[in-house]
Amino acid sequence: MLSIIMSGLHDLIYRLEEGGGKRWLRVAAAALGLLLIAISYNWLCFRNMATQEAMDDAQLARNIAEGNGFTTLFVRPFSMRLLQSRARSNPSLNAPWETADPARLKGMHPDIANAPVYPLVLASLMKVLPFHYPVDLTHRFWSTSSSRPVADWEGAPEGRVFRRYQPDFIISGFNQIVLLLVAVMIFFLARRVFDLRTAILTTILLLGTDLLWRFAMSGLATMVLLLIFSCLLWCLVGLEEKAREPDEKLVTDGRGVPDKEILAQVPKQSGVGGLSSETTALILAALAGALVALGALTRYPFGWLIVPVLVFIMLFTGSRCVSFSLTTLLTFALILSSWIVRNYSVSGAPFGTATYAILESSRLFPGDQLQRSLDPDMDFPGLVFAKIAWAKLLSNSGQIVQSDLPRLGGTWVGSFFLVGMLVPATERRTRRLGCFLGISVVVLAIAQALCRTQLSADCPDLNSENLLVLLVPSVWMFGASFLYRLLGQVDWSFPQLQSIAVGVFGIMTCLPMVLSLLAFSRSPVVFPPYYPPGIQYVARFLKAGELMASDIPWAVAWYGHAQCVWLPQTKRDLLAINDRQKPLQALYLTHAAGTGEFQSFDQWIRAGQENWGDFIMDCILRKQQGKPGPPADFPLEYWQNGWPMHFLLTRRERPRMDAESR
Repeated sequence: MLSIIMSGLHDLIYRLEEGGGKRWLRVAAAALGLLLIAISYNWLCFRNMATQEAMDDAQLARNIAEGNGFTTLFVRPFSMRLLQSRARSNPSLNAPWETADPARLKGMHPDIANAPVYPLVLASLMKVLPFHYPVDLTHRFWSTSSSRPVADWEGAPEGRVFRRYQPDFIISGFNQIVLLLVAVMIFFLARRVFDLRTAILTTILLLGTDLLWRFAMSGLATMVLLLIFSCLLWCLVGLEEKAREPDEKLVTDGRGVPDKEILAQVPKQSGVGGLSSETTALILAALAGALVALGALTRYPFGWLIVPVLVFIMLFTGSRCVSFSLTTLLTFALILSSWIVRNYSVSGAPFGTATYAILESSRLFPGDQLQRSLDPDMDFPGLVFAKIAWAKLLSNSGQIVQSDLPRLGGTWVGSFFLVGMLVPATERRTRRLGCFLGISVVVLAIAQALCRTQLSADCPDLNSENLLVLLVPSVWMFGASFLYRLLGQVDWSFPQLQSIAVGVFGIMTCLPMVLSLLAFSRSPVVFPPYYPPGIQYVARFLKAGELMASDIPWAVAWYGHAQCVWLPQTKRDLLAINDRQKPLQALYLTHAAGTGEFQSFDQWIRAGQENWGDFIMDCILRKQQGKPGPPADFPLEYWQNGWPMHFLLTRRERPRMDAESR
């Protein structure tokens, strides 16, 4: 028996050292290392949601999961304006104007700002996993003990301080899994287009990119969009291969003209599942159009990629390029048109409020002025619109060329690897894929410049308007191949020096992630202004279906699960909403000044919002003089504790402690 055990152990050791088990041992070691990195990064670097888009998508997904349809608790004044205009132009869609609710505030407000795919994905996740929306102040990972006194507005019991929000953490974990799927797809794509060593280096660089991990933790749709883009690359590579198979079978006569009689006798190559190459290529062409449409329904500017996709098909799919292009375009249009029809029927605009993204952060509507305007002046000729778009394109293109492209991937190494896409490769398939990526860089840069809004200024690195980040895996793939080609031309005295050079480049690429892990002292709470217990405490002043106004309505909608309108530009507009649309129950203001950094209230007052600045100063002076509440012409009566951390006026004196946890 002992001899049998020793013999089996000897065979196992041999397989691990010399046989096929050696490969599986390396795979297991790599998986274990990746798991340790992921755990360390989540423990040390996780932060709750910090962007408007992430919270907006999350609250929208919660509404879908709860059976309320594609509706939102984050109400934009500009969205109200579009719905009102649609009701005026087509009264049959609603009740008569005098008695109806054209702004759709008295019920659930339809969302006309976001694309549907990512919220639907999150809604499915919320249906499957146990999301716990009230803040957890009892378990150690979600909160921690503290000796400092806790204010009432923080909503935490004595001795406990909030640390992490469980739904934020689950959404972050889901996006990290998507990142791993992207890494697997890019590995096999790089091995197919280049070779194994390029695939391994590309995957290491991809998983060591701090910017991608930060995007995964942010809760944004970028990881899902990156997965769709990776599938699109696979689809185009397969389409190019299947489309040129019949052309490579062409038999020519002595004059170089294809002999149709001989060609007819050549058997066609079989494709996937026994299908012919032509049929497989046609399916892949339709799939490419569907993927671009799916990406556009995740983030609208992604739809611009239909241009490089059609150019790729027309140039590199041979004699059947016209039929392939029409198939791609028709599939793209059919899938996208259904959502366009929905938006137009609700708001009169094909993409809702996003239709006017070119006007945002322009000379006509600086900052977030358009989204916060209840009645913006949109009556200007088309020539003015063209001039605004051209000026915005030129203004933002400079920043993209000077900053975004050189820092692609989060480090300067990305600019070096970007050159790898421009260097002609030996294989035709690689050259064609590089051509597609080169055109995509130009198209995505133009789309990013035109569609740039205040979101990019608030969070310069992490925002869904950063379209160029989708090219990071492709840049690493071509850059790794280019690096090996350069090193192959050097006569190394010692072969180990080449491996050291590759390691140095890998370390420089992964250095931001290493520094993030070392800087583990930062708090996971993005405060100011986002403090989930405090926001949930504020939301208790409202009953179900009541309305609040705030400068961070996306956070109130997500953490507080309360209907909240974005603070309009003027006090007059807010009073108009209160008097004509729906009574206001609370006004909640924080440090968010909308300039990319959270400032103190005195800076907020001097930021140009004269009406609200005067109003806040008037309230402060009245409080110092012992006068109760805000000015008499304002509908809210009670000043709540929390100053200077926040400014809160309510219609009720005390929060509804008997209300359900939101």
